[in-house]
Amino acid sequence: MFNSLKEENNLHHAYVCVGDVEKLFPEFESFLTEHLSVTVVGNPDYRIFEEPLLSVATARTLGFLQSGKSLGGSKKVFVVKTGSIGEEAQNALLKIFEEPTPETHFFVFMPQDTLLPTLRSRVRILREAQSENTKSTFLILSIADRLAHIKDMTDDISDEKKTKQSAIDLLNSIESELYQDGGVSV
Repeated sequence: MFNSLKEENNLHHAYVCVGDVEKLFPEFESFLTEHLSVTVVGNPDYRIFEEPLLSVATARTLGFLQSGKSLGGSKKVFVVKTGSIGEEAQNALLKIFEEPTPETHFFVFMPQDTLLPTLRSRVRILREAQSENTKSTFLILSIADRLAHIKDMTDDISDEKKTKQSAIDLLNSIESELYQDGGVSV
């Protein structure tokens, strides 16, 4: 995902990285250290915020922190790892991304692009490439097996073995597969 950024001389101020956050993050930190010379350990100019739903308070905190000078004298990098961003928090981020502080960069990691169009227009979207192996097998199951799969998933969510994001991921993979295959025939 970050290969295209390696060839850029000038980083954009805000990126939204869409895909499997836990899988992408080590690749991202490697990109930072190897290609941007950003230290990710003990660097006061590198901050990570992680919330299932990004709060307005955190978005405002990001605005406050980005407005100050770099403590290390180089780039400031802010990372947000989140499942989703509410409308009010997106509006708070919009104010930050409209007039970014020089040498400040934001990387928002989320499993799917649920951004408002106004915020999306201020960021660059990087999407994780989908391989054929990640296609949903759900659609090839019988109706009985589909219902059993859904029941197992909802039970796992109730027992906190899985999160609601796993159900969202399933729906997204089904939607994507149906779109690529031309929809549902009646």
